Amino acid sequence: MIPLKDNIPSRTFPVTNVTLIIINSIAFLYEVSLGVRVDEFVMRYGLVPVKFLFILKHDLLNLHQAIIPVFTSMFL
Repeated sequence: MIPLKDNIPSRTFPVTNVTLIIINSIAFLYEVSLGVRVDEFVMRYGLVPVKFLFILKHDLLNLHQAIIPVFTSMFL
């Protein structure tokens, strides 16, 4: 079972955790505000496996095009 609380007080504020929650919330609100253009946004910044594998297999000069969606897709 997942613990709901503990008796050991934390000495530091969870800055990284709060930052990731804020970034994900902003990305979600932006995605919701896109309306019908959300598909274009996801295809451009999301990780589409067939595009990723094609670039890795055939076009290593444009490797940055395959790597960037790996990091940006976590916020979609």
